[in-house]
Amino acid sequence: MTIIWVNKRNWKHEGPIVHMALLNAHSFTNLGIHSHFVVGAGDDSSTEDDLIDHYGLQPHPLLAIHRIPRGKQGDKKTSSQPIFRYATRLARQLGQSQNVIVVSRDSGFLPTMARLCRYKKIHAYYELHDFYARQNWKEQVRFRDRREQVLEWLFLRSINGIICITEEMRKLYDQVFPGIQKITVPLGTSPFPKQEINKLRQKRTVFYVGHLQGKKGFSTILDIALPLKERGIHLVCLGGYPNAVSRLRENLKEKGLSDAIEIIPFQGPAGMHRQLDERASLGLSLLEDDFYNRNLTCPVKVLDYLSHGIPVLATALPSNRELLDQAGIYTDSSLVSSIIDQISNLLDDENLYASAVEASRARCQKLTWGTRALKLAEFFKTNHQLIPEAAFGRRTVSPKSDT
Repeated sequence: MTIIWVNKRNWKHEGPIVHMALLNAHSFTNLGIHSHFVVGAGDDSSTEDDLIDHYGLQPHPLLAIHRIPRGKQGDKKTSSQPIFRYATRLARQLGQSQNVIVVSRDSGFLPTMARLCRYKKIHAYYELHDFYARQNWKEQVRFRDRREQVLEWLFLRSINGIICITEEMRKLYDQVFPGIQKITVPLGTSPFPKQEINKLRQKRTVFYVGHLQGKKGFSTILDIALPLKERGIHLVCLGGYPNAVSRLRENLKEKGLSDAIEIIPFQGPAGMHRQLDERASLGLSLLEDDFYNRNLTCPVKVLDYLSHGIPVLATALPSNRELLDQAGIYTDSSLVSSIIDQISNLLDDENLYASAVEASRARCQKLTWGTRALKLAEFFKTNHQLIPEAAFGRRTVSPKSDT
């Protein structure tokens, strides 16, 4: 069995989308399964150097990365079709001699995925990151939303199954498409070496990773910044594009918050993890309560924090709870004074902090990318009676390693 992951965005695209797809592809190599990652070419660079220096991953003999130049579509726009055509040819070529699983989160590839499923040895799965099949939960429905909705209704029934990243998402799609095979698997963690717990605590630095938007909890972070500084706690926000960060820094200066919040623009995954590894004591996931945040998002920031074994303070939404379970420290984003006290008490209490770190480390081990790949491999195997080469003669697929 061979896996092909398809992502229309460019290599080294800012934000987590390409990184998550690459981690999916990379994780299957640890099961002994050949994995292909088809992605937009991006700027000229050394793929191997980028893999190590930008993404923080080691090359693997079972991983092939195919960087395909996007097509030209006018002066400024580009087309994903060359990427999709290349992935189609690759699947058909490999499918002549072996079973091939094709996975993508790009709706524009759904019509092609449906056609690929006509081939005996090619099987296609769509990874969901939203709920476009119905639009009644959205405050404003855009043309793009309607396009996504039409594509899902036309083609989801013609592929082999869908991959949901939250359990609430699976329940919603069960209502709309009850006959489609589904699996719920969150995105994964990448465990880092353990640090001495008291050294983590004594850093007294709280991190927020992600977009600098109100619904992501950034407005609450602005409210807690100055009181935390007064208690000797440093606050770092790692996210936002350079121009937006420059504007935000000016706003913070006007509000007298420049010294209370450190803003760092989006970095590559390796840079982001380096910051967390060297500086973080605690992570924040203060998502506001709306339909998307409650039911559809799998907060990557939470997985990043868990990867470093630091405690996570999060709003008590199902999306946060699904990842953190008993390891989370839960709060209400409207209770600013309570959040400040929770952070301060945790960093001031050596025993309380140590218990929180141990809970995060234990939870991290249950959500690794290797565990996700294992569950997906079993799902594919069950649906198509496939036995990956690494699992031949076994009752279950076993990973070579879980890193």
